[in-house]
Amino acid sequence: MFAYNQLLSFFKKPVQGKTSFGLEIFVAVLVKFLLLWGLWWLFFAGHKQPVDGVIIADKLFGEHHPALTSTPNKGH
Repeated sequence: MFAYNQLLSFFKKPVQGKTSFGLEIFVAVLVKFLLLWGLWWLFFAGHKQPVDGVIIADKLFGEHHPALTSTPNKGH
């Protein structure tokens, strides 16, 4: 019962125009989470690009390195 009363006192209106620090912290954290979600959505939630090892190697090393090279076996 004590926890319930504490929770209710958290949301009570402030007296004489003063704001509750708990309410200010709650609003600040809520705004920060909304901003973080917006940044994530803007930069990371778009279309997913497939990752190809050959393309990544070309970007990192600047030349094409095929994973396997094979030559047909003639005459055996």
